[in-house]
Amino acid sequence: MPVIIFSTIEALLVARWLTRYGLAALAHRRTRSVDSANLTATGTGRWVRGQRLIPQALMVVLLLGIMFSSLRTDYYFHGQLPFSIGFQWPQSSPHTELAQHFIDMIPADASVSAQTKLVPHLSHRASIYMFPYAADPKYLNKQPVDKLADYVLLDVTGDIYPFDAQTDAQAYTREVKSVLASGNYGVVAAQDGYLLLKRGLPAPHTLPSTTTTAQTSDPASLLFDLPASFCSNIYVSPREVKNPLQVDFSRPGSGTMHLVGYDVGASSPFSRTNGYGTLTTYWRVDQPGKVPLQMLTLFKGSNGQEYMVNMDMPDLSWCPTQSWKAGTIVRLASRTFNLQKSGIPNGLAQMSIALLPQGQTSSTIMDVQARLPLQVLNAPPTVTANQSTKVLQLMPITIVD
Repeated sequence: MPVIIFSTIEALLVARWLTRYGLAALAHRRTRSVDSANLTATGTGRWVRGQRLIPQALMVVLLLGIMFSSLRTDYYFHGQLPFSIGFQWPQSSPHTELAQHFIDMIPADASVSAQTKLVPHLSHRASIYMFPYAADPKYLNKQPVDKLADYVLLDVTGDIYPFDAQTDAQAYTREVKSVLASGNYGVVAAQDGYLLLKRGLPAPHTLPSTTTTAQTSDPASLLFDLPASFCSNIYVSPREVKNPLQVDFSRPGSGTMHLVGYDVGASSPFSRTNGYGTLTTYWRVDQPGKVPLQMLTLFKGSNGQEYMVNMDMPDLSWCPTQSWKAGTIVRLASRTFNLQKSGIPNGLAQMSIALLPQGQTSSTIMDVQARLPLQVLNAPPTVTANQSTKVLQLMPITIVD
């Protein structure tokens, strides 16, 4: 960072020097081509003042350009200013305080590969890396496996940088599960989304899933037998449920899923080019089914077609539905999504959700027959079921550019 700052300062000074040098050369050429006796004192004064003002004006333009570029980048890419996309004021919570418990479990002389927000709390160590570096052999540059970090500390509910949460969240999940499946690390402790791994311990077992043969090579499709405390963050009390309702999704073998609340973090009208939204749903399971389920967020456009806008529910990647505790309420929060590449036309659209078994291929992910049938028992008038497409319409949203 200091190198970038000082190089920017030097670049501005060089630009100013080149401008003054060019103006001086131009002035010299002008005095040679025009009889100096014919230059009035007023004209000469204006020219001299112009030579002084132009470099200063150039500095102002360049500084404004640098500020605009920096602010624009901070707005769109991992920004930490109040106007940045996805910015939240830092707040202490039981979850953030729990991080210190995991940090204290790591020996002082051990090397660590940690998630971005956890690195500063471990940076006084001799060897500290940002995950996934030093946690996956492919980042070792042909060094032996014993050069891997001794410990890996992750928070699967937190910031996933250097992976992009908007476009690359699946890559983060795939990377973490690759580390778990590699056999190089085992679980020391897991709670509330935190995962502490140690090199040399037995790797966690995988759980049965509905993945096809073509998908078994994709680590993101794997489900692991992690400690039950790892998923403690998904359970909430009944008073935390927003917009209560009751909608049942059921199918033989999949059990019955009761949708008991939802919260849409999107406004109407919704900008297709720079609008961002989230969806939080609340579920109750009386008896977990044997088949893990996934949830799709869909929009039915003004042209009558369905568009899938989000299927990234991080908690389902780590806490599959068949592992949920019977009788509890589970909160599923989506990552932030947008409609930039969705192709949804402008106009009135219906935001909807659908449930279907995990492990669907890209060619069958929109298969209506794979979706669980649903029945609305109690809901506000804006929430309706479309039985032909097996979706629950949550609210109308007007799409604009």
